[in-house]
Amino acid sequence: MNRVVLGLDIDGVLYPFHEALYTYFQYEMNYVGTYQEFWLDYIPSMDLEKQKIVMSNPIPYDMILPSVQVMEFLSYAKDNSEIYYITHRPDELERITRRYFKRYDFPFQDNLIFTGDKVTACRLYGITHFIDDFVNQVERVSAVADAYLMSRIHNRDYQDGLKIVHNLKEFKEIVFNVN
Repeated sequence: MNRVVLGLDIDGVLYPFHEALYTYFQYEMNYVGTYQEFWLDYIPSMDLEKQKIVMSNPIPYDMILPSVQVMEFLSYAKDNSEIYYITHRPDELERITRRYFKRYDFPFQDNLIFTGDKVTACRLYGITHFIDDFVNQVERVSAVADAYLMSRIHNRDYQDGLKIVHNLKEFKEIVFNVN
């Protein structure tokens, strides 16, 4: 097998940020709508400045333990590939992200890249396989790597023509050709 270099988005792939933010809004902001209404109506209806403020709040980025599936995937991937975490989290969240990675012993912790230009990062680090939950990132990165979209509620209407996975087990089976 050729050398595998993974580019992994964090939020929506390794960390359930969308669930964390929804839960945060339920408990701290008294939001009463459904998860679907929150992500398909409430958040998109906010002006961009308010969205930026909401996404910069550090609390939802450290609320949830990594799942067993995430840790099993990373354990397998660290032995069979090189890993880069490529995130578009706001720069001010770097410290909390690094602390989370250290606390849960994520492999390749030094390979944490904060950028909105994931294409350049993938090209620069020789990424062979990439996964993200945002359609535009997957579409762009497809030009330089084998890119997959993690199916989520916020991207369900935009999946046509993209390589889709529903979980990390599925991604692992495809990338490493294992069951």
